Parts: sequence; C-alpha cells; structure tokens
Amino acid sequence: MKVTYPVPLINKVLELLNSDDNFFDIYDLDYNELSLIDIYLLRADISKKINNYSGLCEDYNKALNLSENGSDIYSDIEKLISNNCN
Repeated sequence: MKVTYPVPLINKVLELLNSDDNFFDIYDLDYNELSLIDIYLLRADISKKINNYSGLCEDYNKALNLSENGSDIYSDIEKLISNNCN
C-alpha cells in the first residue's frame, strides 16, 4: 500500500525536526525510522509530482547538505540534482 503524505504535514514534521526542542522520532508505516534526509527527499518527490521544481531542488540541496560527503546517499542525491535541477 502506498501512502501519500500531505505537504502541510511534511512541512510540520520538518519544522519539528529542525527545532531546538527536537525529541521526535518519525517512522513510516513499516516502522522504519525516517531521517531528516528521508523527509526532505519525500517532500522533494511530492514537489516533483506537482511540477514544483524550485521546491524540489531546494529540498534535494537540503538533503545533500545533511548527507556525508562520499556516502552512497550523497552520490544518489547528487544524481537527483543533476537530473532534475540543472
């Protein structure tokens, strides 16, 4: 089953996770913990589906900045940026 999360909910999650009082853990429906990177990539995916490319690229770049340079996810996000934002 695929669930689409409404953008306002994702925005609120990002606001909470980025706050100084962050004590939240976020999980998907299969109980896999989601990182801040995952949430930005999820919102980027929604932005792409609604043709909001400025939001898409902004979220890809935020996810990239949170990723460790040289890691697999860093390389994957660089490819997403190259394919969608240039």
